[in-house]
Amino acid sequence: MLIAVLNIFFFGICLIIFVINMIPNSSYLTIDEKGIEMKNLFRTTFIPWQAVSGFKTKLIFVNKLVTFTIDEKLLESSKMKGKTGAFPDTYGMSAKNLADLLNEYKAKFDRV
Repeated sequence: MLIAVLNIFFFGICLIIFVINMIPNSSYLTIDEKGIEMKNLFRTTFIPWQAVSGFKTKLIFVNKLVTFTIDEKLLESSKMKGKTGAFPDTYGMSAKNLADLLNEYKAKFDRV
């Protein structure tokens, strides 16, 4: 009985998150000359081009995701513990194509 209730609770939460992700403008990736803005579950994160060393793909469990490395100079001046991050989605593209596109834009807009 407890297992059944926990299953209903877990999959109910999964359904709610799925429905929230289907709402327009709840998840997107914007690339411009200043950097990358990504929004997931209505939480917005901005990453300037100068903060990222590069983009590559990595297989995490069964998903191939785009990962990025935070520039070492930025890490020294902040309290950030990790130096790598990953995008929550590939936004309708293959991970390799998205990583290539982001590296292309970084080379174009990064004015260090």
